[in-house]
Amino acid sequence: MRLTVSITLLLFGLLLQPISATACSARMGWRAPTPENAFKAAEVVVHVRVVAVEAGKDRESFNATVQTVRALKGTFSGHTINTGSESRCGVGELKVDQEYVFFFTRSGQWLVQSQQQPQGATTEQLVAAILALKKQ
Repeated sequence: MRLTVSITLLLFGLLLQPISATACSARMGWRAPTPENAFKAAEVVVHVRVVAVEAGKDRESFNATVQTVRALKGTFSGHTINTGSESRCGVGELKVDQEYVFFFTRSGQWLVQSQQQPQGATTEQLVAAILALKKQ
């Protein structure tokens, strides 16, 4: 009996533990935006090459120094972007010398969030899709 009560209290205590506020969970039924929808929703869209990456204040965040290849929408005034691990709704660690297209909902806030980024397309495909949209 005493063992059962102890196990029950332990399980109950685990259930009451606060869930991390930094955990990322998309709404039920959420789907990544298409390149067209992401472009329409973004204030700034930029094609960049990563020059350097360093860990942020914790092991779940990353700061990347970038070189602008071209601004595809709006004005990109930064040289550094921030992101986090996938568990923090980021895109994970970026690779040096790799090119990316990033979609930002607000100018001046260079935080790359996974929910704003199309998924499953290469950088070349994203650039081509955006240039086609701009011609319309």
